[in-house]
Amino acid sequence: GLATLLRLARDALLGERDRMRRFFAERIKRITIKPFMDLDTMLEERLVQCCVHVGTESDTQHQCAPFCAVQAWPALSRMKLGVRSGALAT
Repeated sequence: GLATLLRLARDALLGERDRMRRFFAERIKRITIKPFMDLDTMLEERLVQCCVHVGTESDTQHQCAPFCAVQAWPALSRMKLGVRSGALAT
């Protein structure tokens, strides 16, 4: 409720942003409608200009990858933060 949001906001102001990020990551879902590129229609130029990204994580770094690229390449899809943390089914 409101008390939880206020507590998270207070913690964020005090430098403890992890709880707030985890709270929002677990509870907020975003729906995006956009033209999808598969392997046959994918263009590097469109990937570079993409405005919809997915958080990914390798063993050494965090990065944002274009949504269509993550959906098209299974190896990149397995790097999604939700998959690596166990929050999403593969």
